[in-house]
Amino acid sequence: MKHPNTKAFWLYYRITSITNLAFSAIFAAIKLDFIWLFLIYGTFGTGVGILFFNYYYKNQYYFYHNLGYTRRKLAQNTFLVNIPILIIGLTLFLIG
Repeated sequence: MKHPNTKAFWLYYRITSITNLAFSAIFAAIKLDFIWLFLIYGTFGTGVGILFFNYYYKNQYYFYHNLGYTRRKLAQNTFLVNIPILIIGLTLFLIG
């Protein structure tokens, strides 16, 4: 069933993903291997993005809670969106 406040989730996802992408890109640049961008983005970087949100936007969790989202549900949905990105990115990287 689709949640009635999907725009709110995408706002959360955008904030966490910007941090995740920056962290993943820096890590890939340090390792000098582009494959790390996808590996970190789809796994560990998601947690970094969530930690960033917890630190800088902690009060906004009340907003999401009032819309029916728990911290756990926001994190799960973020991981579920990032898994296909990880799979598609790795597939394209390994094919090309």
